[in-house]
Amino acid sequence: MLPENTTAINLSKNMIRAIPPGAFARFAGLKHLDLSQNKLFNMKGEEFKSLHLMVFLNLSCNNISNIHSNTFEGLTSLKVLLLSQNYLSGVFGLLFYLLPAIEVVDLSLNRLRSFSCEECGGSLTLKYLNLSVNNMQKVNVSCFPALTYIQLSNNTELELRPDTFDSNQQLSTLLLQSVKVEGLMGLSGQTKRDLIHVSFSMFAEKSPWMICDVLREMDNVSKVECDNGRSRYLWQFDDKACSYDQISLTLFISCTVMDVLFVFVCLAWHIQGPTLRFLLLMVKVRLRGRKRCAGAKFQYDAFISYSSKDEDWVMGQLVPNLERPDVGAPRLRLCLHHRDFRPGAAVLENIEAAIYSSRHTICVVTRSYLQSEWCSVEFQLASVRLLCDGSDVLLMVFLEEIPEHCLSPYARLRRIVHRKTYLLWPENPVEQDAFWVRLKDALKDSKDLEEEGEGDVGGEQWLAPLIG
Repeated sequence: MLPENTTAINLSKNMIRAIPPGAFARFAGLKHLDLSQNKLFNMKGEEFKSLHLMVFLNLSCNNISNIHSNTFEGLTSLKVLLLSQNYLSGVFGLLFYLLPAIEVVDLSLNRLRSFSCEECGGSLTLKYLNLSVNNMQKVNVSCFPALTYIQLSNNTELELRPDTFDSNQQLSTLLLQSVKVEGLMGLSGQTKRDLIHVSFSMFAEKSPWMICDVLREMDNVSKVECDNGRSRYLWQFDDKACSYDQISLTLFISCTVMDVLFVFVCLAWHIQGPTLRFLLLMVKVRLRGRKRCAGAKFQYDAFISYSSKDEDWVMGQLVPNLERPDVGAPRLRLCLHHRDFRPGAAVLENIEAAIYSSRHTICVVTRSYLQSEWCSVEFQLASVRLLCDGSDVLLMVFLEEIPEHCLSPYARLRRIVHRKTYLLWPENPVEQDAFWVRLKDALKDSKDLEEEGEGDVGGEQWLAPLIG
């Protein structure tokens, strides 16, 4: 027999099926009563009569499907009421005006379809309300102004109106796992600003950026949990990912890096453009594997590389003396830009084809030649062929004296000038005949050597020092 001054009774797991009215009336000082995990079915009323000091009542894990309107009458000090894991389909018997001190109510794992102020009245003291794992379709908690925590998870049919929580200005925690995320998106700005802890579901078919839309206007939120729809566990979402400051910083860093790289490439091309272009041409030739086969026939004896500013000399002196010589002298075939380039083809393709289909490349070097981009490309392509084939293909003809310091920026040209003999156009007409003889001999000797199978020897003799 329990003494009348008992303050706590635990009757859980006892197969209790019913509680007679006034069963605990003689325990006037009772504060904690646990009746969980029994077989209680109906609460017919007045079961807890005269328990004015009761603060904790646990009725969870029973078979309760009906609660009489005066079941909780007299529990004026009750703060915690646990009714989870029962069969309640409505809350008509849960009248909050009979519980003036109530703070915590757990109605999870029942069969509730709605929870509204019209059904159970309101409370000025309720702070914690758990309605998860029910069949909830609508919720009205406007009559609970002190509410700070509400759990609505696993109510898949629940639809929230934008003003659902407008009256709950102290609400800081809202849990909505397995509830349509659109319901949270539609909440009013005031409600979002009041929240501190948010939890919701994010299914695989939804865009991750929708999380940012959900968190928009939640200025005070410090904890976000999101069920990704692929596991039962929650993961912590870094709400800083939704910050425009972070996006702006990322874009700023990316653009800065790209700008620096662009400036670096431009400077490198400006300072070492010819060298870089030469390396690219070398790589291209190596990849394409272009190399003249032994015994191949050339279409031209020489490709003429010259600046357009020197065209008068080329057309007035070089072409007549090589292509239209005196009677009895050998006639040479020359490749000229304006005459022999294939119409419609790219300029670089034409230059490459002209160099590889000619036995020699004659570079007519002047100050204008050194300043021409296309002349530089022609010279570099001829140098590539020189290195790859080992062919003595370059003949340098200087139309004017060029000081050493002017050749300094053109390292490859200067190196070839130092390692190979070049021809200088004489201003004295008396010496010009000797110039043409020497040029024709250079072209003729190389042609004869190639016909005898010895053309590669001369190229190899000076190729090594050129590379070195």
